[in-house]
Amino acid sequence: MRIRLPIVLSLGLLGPVIGLAQTGTADDYFNRAAKLYVKEDKLAALKTLDLGLRQYPGDARMLKLADELLKDQQQQQQQQQQEQQQEKQKEEQGQEQKQQEQQGEERQEQRTDEMTKQDAERMLDALERKEQDVQERVRSKMHPSRQAAIDKDW
Repeated sequence: MRIRLPIVLSLGLLGPVIGLAQTGTADDYFNRAAKLYVKEDKLAALKTLDLGLRQYPGDARMLKLADELLKDQQQQQQQQQQEQQQEKQKEEQGQEQKQQEQQGEERQEQRTDEMTKQDAERMLDALERKEQDVQERVRSKMHPSRQAAIDKDW
C-alpha cells in the first residue's frame, strides 16, 4: 500500500502536465514556445506555436513570436548561404592560384628551355671559333711563313 501511494500521487501530478501539453490556453502555448525559443530550441518552439495557432489562430503574441522565429530561421539560412558562397569563392581563388602557379612553372620551364637553346648556340659558336683557330694554327705550321730579310738602312 505504501508503494502504490507515491505512484498514484506522481500519476496524479503528471496528469495536469500531460493535459497541458495536449491542450492549453493561448498564453500556455506562447509561454512554452517562448521558453523553447530562449533555450534556442527553435524547431520545438515553432512546433509549439503551430499547435497553439491551430487552436487559437488569431492570437497576436503567438503570431508575432512565430514571425520572429521565421525571421531568425531566414537569417540563419542567409548566413549559411553566404558562408557557402565565401567557401566557394575561396576554393575558386585557390584553384585560380594553383592554375597561375602551374602556368608560372610552365613559363619558367619554357624560359629554361629557351636559355638552354641560347646557351647551346653560344657554345656552338665558341666551338666553331676554336675550330677555326686550331685550323689556322695547323695551316701556319704546315706552311711556315717566310720572313723577309730586312736590310739595314743605316
